[in-house]
Amino acid sequence: MKSFRYRSLFLWGGALIAGLGSWFSDPDFHHLSTILGGLSIVQGVWAVAAAHWTRKALMDYGIADQKKLFEKASEHPVGAAIALLALAIIFVGLLMVFSPRAQAEEIPKGFFKYGSLLKKEQQNYWPNHPDPAILAALIEQESCISIRSHGCWNPSAQLKTAREEGIGMGQITRAYHSDGSLRFDTLADLKKNM
Repeated sequence: MKSFRYRSLFLWGGALIAGLGSWFSDPDFHHLSTILGGLSIVQGVWAVAAAHWTRKALMDYGIADQKKLFEKASEHPVGAAIALLALAIIFVGLLMVFSPRAQAEEIPKGFFKYGSLLKKEQQNYWPNHPDPAILAALIEQESCISIRSHGCWNPSAQLKTAREEGIGMGQITRAYHSDGSLRFDTLADLKKNM
């Protein structure tokens, strides 16, 4: 019966709606962003579950039974606070063991090769940019299917579908009409103007 409580229905229903919304609005090739986002969530759920099961396995003796412990601790406000704090510390420690995604991702190799060039070009063409790091974030968003993918921070990265073609680290776009005729060509415009 616990699975049919309001909060469970809200969580499962909300997750389903969010997943479907992401799937049908995903602009990436073959819904890759939705799939990678879903894998990240699954890894987070696995980390929480693994931390919970490990805590239960490590504290399998009677005096550490969580229900009994909190009944005893709740007899005094300070005891309840200390019990909750101890449980939180143990749980966070276990989460750190089981959730490597919580740590920072590695820096893409292409950044070391082209990061200084990006900074130089930004200072040359857009010296008053309010937050130059956004340009690096844009390149990562547009060209990195994953941090280790071949196209990540790669000037020759290319993604082509029937409706558009993205080229380079920033995925400069050519777009096509449904009949295959050219709708616009930002790459040609950049070549002409620069």
